[in-house]
Amino acid sequence: MSETWDLQPASWKSVVFAVESVDDSWTRRVVEYQYPQRAGADLEDMGREPLRMAFRAIWFGPGYKAECQKFLSAFEAGGSGTLVHPVFGSVYAQCTRMSMRHTHEQGNSASADLEFVEDQLDQAAFTVETDTSSTAANEARAAADDATLAVEALA
Repeated sequence: MSETWDLQPASWKSVVFAVESVDDSWTRRVVEYQYPQRAGADLEDMGREPLRMAFRAIWFGPGYKAECQKFLSAFEAGGSGTLVHPVFGSVYAQCTRMSMRHTHEQGNSASADLEFVEDQLDQAAFTVETDTSSTAANEARAAADDATLAVEALA
């Protein structure tokens, strides 16, 4: 049995999706100066690279096709938008890759591997959202709870 997490509903460009997993990658730009006949190196920190986030999104239930289409339309429109990360909060990002899968074993559902890249300069990566009273937030929480139950039922 899994622990209860205090997660925010995930969304991008206001399109809500349930999340099975998230992998975040922080990297620093470091220039390495090496010298002949000397051990080691001098390092120069050139700042943080853009944050990269990989999500496993899930859509399920009778309306899953319409929800998948909403996300696909947002992706096809191009450009960046606000990504609400379920753990860390909001970041302005672009979805750079999407790989969707539908399987016979899990009818009425689809999952997608999504890759996002931070699209903002000289700002903290995330801002935490504190307003949880909106209808979209409540719907997303319900979808996330349903996704958790569905994943646990499959295990």
